[in-house]
Amino acid sequence: MILITITLWSAIQARLHLLESLRSLRERFSVFESQLRGTLLTLAFHCVPLSHPKSTCKLAGHDTGRAATPFGVNAQ
Repeated sequence: MILITITLWSAIQARLHLLESLRSLRERFSVFESQLRGTLLTLAFHCVPLSHPKSTCKLAGHDTGRAATPFGVNAQ
């Protein structure tokens, strides 16, 4: 009976540790997702649509004079 109790207690502790780890990962991912969303929104407001053949990316209000591509800004 004591062995069963110890085994169950260990299993419960392991599950609690796993749940705490998952909660921590979820919180970190939420922060990362929020930062990424903010970065993408900032870029979206500063860049002319990429579908236009002569689109240029304007970062921080300055025209870089470089064409915007799906992979970033390339020098021309």
